[in-house]
Amino acid sequence: MKKLTLLIFISVLLSLSAFSQYLLTVDASANYIGYDSKRELIYATIKGSDATYANSLIAINPYEGAIVENIFIGSEPTEFVFTTDSNYLFIMFDEQPVVKKFNLNSFSIAQEINLGVDPYHGAYYGKSMAVLQNNDSVVIVSRKQKGVSPDFGGVAVYSNGIKLPWETQDHHGPEYLVNTQNDTLYAYQNDFFVLHVSLDSGIVVLQEIDDLGLENAKYEKGLIFDDHGKIVDPITRAQKGKISLNDDSGFQTYAHQADSMNNKIFFSAANNGNPNIDFYSYNRTTYGSMHKYSIPDIIPSGYSTPAVSQLIRFGKKGLATTVYDSYYFTEEAPFIAILNNSSFVDSISAPDTSELAQLSVLDTVYTYEHITVYDTLDVYNYVTVYDTTHLSTTDTLIVYKTTTNVNGNIIKSDISLYPNPASNYINVEITNSNVIENHNIKLYNTLGELFFDSQLTSDLLTIDISSYSKGTYILTLTNNWGQKIATKYIVVK
Repeated sequence: MKKLTLLIFISVLLSLSAFSQYLLTVDASANYIGYDSKRELIYATIKGSDATYANSLIAINPYEGAIVENIFIGSEPTEFVFTTDSNYLFIMFDEQPVVKKFNLNSFSIAQEINLGVDPYHGAYYGKSMAVLQNNDSVVIVSRKQKGVSPDFGGVAVYSNGIKLPWETQDHHGPEYLVNTQNDTLYAYQNDFFVLHVSLDSGIVVLQEIDDLGLENAKYEKGLIFDDHGKIVDPITRAQKGKISLNDDSGFQTYAHQADSMNNKIFFSAANNGNPNIDFYSYNRTTYGSMHKYSIPDIIPSGYSTPAVSQLIRFGKKGLATTVYDSYYFTEEAPFIAILNNSSFVDSISAPDTSELAQLSVLDTVYTYEHITVYDTLDVYNYVTVYDTTHLSTTDTLIVYKTTTNVNGNIIKSDISLYPNPASNYINVEITNSNVIENHNIKLYNTLGELFFDSQLTSDLLTIDISSYSKGTYILTLTNNWGQKIATKYIVVK
């Protein structure tokens, strides 16, 4: 059994040529790490073989290298995912057929979700997960079965601990979920999949296309990135570009993390026979190489085949990567290297747009100057405001309802659809009546053929779908400039 030493490495660049390092180690056998920006902590799930923190979740202060909290959570905890409010984690286990919901405010287990049992192959275990924006009661789980090949057990949606009826087939399908935090998400394994989540029924596969060859894929601001340097546009379902990494021979391994606020894609790398860990940055727009930063002689001499698996961003200037020996029979300890380097990573700063806008929060109107609004309506159905006047440059204000500028023009609104799936009719309800004037509802099939087009006259519209063929349809709300305000999916059964 591998022993993991959690190695926290903080470096400060004193000048362009000076390299200064402060090395802290924490003896912990971690399976998975993630950064909590709300509490400025790195969490890690710990293997059962660890002498001190076996089968626990630990919280680490990355600036001091101290374990500030730990709790036993169950047998062999693995991957976890944050809810979008950062109040909970959903945690999977290798030796328990459950997902546990963990309250980060009380640092305690809040709920245990049983993943169910296959009548032929026994209990389901978690393989990968996704969550929905602004909904901490729902988790989407790709499941696996032990002792079966292939081990894929289908994807299911669990709401308040209860599995919804619709799930994908087992043995072949969307094994590795790409977490978009939206009701449309993506997955891969052999093929690339587009999935739709319905809180009434469960999950369906909207589209399956040829394999894009993704590995450890992550979604960030409208694009999918992976450890091979591939950039995929999930709307067109096609590769948009590729980072030219230094070594595709297999002797060097990479882990990635995209960062839209810095307009960069970061990679960590470990090379067979090299005692260094290297960090690379690339331009997120042009994919061009920017900088390289090396931590010298950090890999133990006993490593046979050093490799990296995870890379995460933390704080204003931090990167953390997991390092291990991929040689199966190794006795050497894996570790995590954490780099805090202002010159290489850069601090997050919002550009000055010299605009004036008003934001209404809890009946209080705030007037902002010098803000940038990142509009992600087609993906998340919310907007993010980065403000350098009233907030610090690292703060993020999430607006879930309506944002207006000083002229009162609507930027955002929500649509509710019910019933969905449906067979005879679908109700379309607009939750903000201000968007009704000069806005249109359109309904397309997945081939792009227009089935319905009507201007809004009230906040509730009923569409007759009794003559529609079974399948998935795309509903869009557009303004009088033709700009898409919202997109929803309808399943006709």
